[in-house]
Amino acid sequence: MPACHTGQINYHGQQIRIEGGAARHDIEAFQHELSKALMATATDDAKRARFARRIAATGAATGVDLAERFRCYLKAVGEDQAFLQAAQAGSAEAPTPAGFGRLDAHERGVNLFLSAPLREPKNYVPETAPVSFPALWDTPYFDWVLYNAAIRQPLPRNVIEALGVQGPIRHETIFEPRIAHNLDMDKIVAGQRALNDLKSPVWPEAILGLIDVAKANRGKDLYDRLCVRCHQLIDRLSHAPRDRSSGAAGDIIIPTFDLQSIGTDPRQAQTFERRKVTLSKIGGPAEIASYRAGELAAGKISKQWIDESPANARRAEEINFGRPHEFRALLAYRARPLNGIWATAPFLHNGSVPSLYQLLLPASQRSKVFYVGNWEFNPETVGFESDSPFEGAYKYDVSLPGNSNAGHEYGTDLSDDDRKALIEFLKTL
Repeated sequence: MPACHTGQINYHGQQIRIEGGAARHDIEAFQHELSKALMATATDDAKRARFARRIAATGAATGVDLAERFRCYLKAVGEDQAFLQAAQAGSAEAPTPAGFGRLDAHERGVNLFLSAPLREPKNYVPETAPVSFPALWDTPYFDWVLYNAAIRQPLPRNVIEALGVQGPIRHETIFEPRIAHNLDMDKIVAGQRALNDLKSPVWPEAILGLIDVAKANRGKDLYDRLCVRCHQLIDRLSHAPRDRSSGAAGDIIIPTFDLQSIGTDPRQAQTFERRKVTLSKIGGPAEIASYRAGELAAGKISKQWIDESPANARRAEEINFGRPHEFRALLAYRARPLNGIWATAPFLHNGSVPSLYQLLLPASQRSKVFYVGNWEFNPETVGFESDSPFEGAYKYDVSLPGNSNAGHEYGTDLSDDDRKALIEFLKTL
């Protein structure tokens, strides 16, 4: 989770860590550079010896044939990449680069879990629906998670994420009575458990400036009139409605809105709902929805671990809170509470709007091109500086598949003073 869900903003030389916020790295670029570094280490005796010394210094097991390990690893990675490149060459649509702070988690996850390992080109699709890494505060208490409210129980949701980033599994056992895998279930559970007490960040007035209380109070009136119907208010400091000590369910019920009514880029929900895979090579059905395949594998792995001991069952319940195991595919997006929203730019599920100020403008007036990768924060517009290109920036082009900045035209007819008042209130959440 720290890799994708530790955010940061900079302001006039100050750095502010956002625990549970969106990381700002480019995973695709990182993996490319990591592969180059591994290849250089594998083929250079001096670099490999230095790597071996550093491993030994950590107290890890020695006596491993690193040259052979590198050879096997790079062979497997090379074969996977060659397969995916060939599959993409046969596709009619090009992938949409994710850039900083985004990933097409579903499409990429299925490609890495059920296409490349099975050498099954039918299971490949281009990654054209990148989404922002979501903020994690309060998510253990959401009734459903993911932008399209697709997964209900936390443990299988974390298991399928691990499989989607190539967690080790013997695919040929998925339809056997017991799935063979090497996922570290203890760490998966511990990571989710740590989120139970994560609270949304407070606007740091000492760094970003004092909140104008009178303006924020006027903004709250606007929020109550325009926003609260969809985005309920959550007290970040209290436990309500998160408190389960009394036996109450404690779920935060997140409303969902169909694609037509919300009007934002539909690809994430559509690809999740429509994608089919074949599992006939491993004894499964000739066609199954990809999310159903994930539901099956993640559910079996979770149940195997739970059934191993009463202690595992208790630990699972500490994060599952009695929710049933269920995946679904709505053609809709959720509207989560907005506490901490100020720390989650850029906005909308696909990161297509650079600031809160622009989000409250009609879509026709929002930036069609902006630049992502700058950590310098603008407390007036509430977003990262993004107008000018810079070395290493990701050029966000809203005309690319999955990148539309249309929709969510709520509060877009406000006067500029009212728009700023509403933003001032959003800083207080």
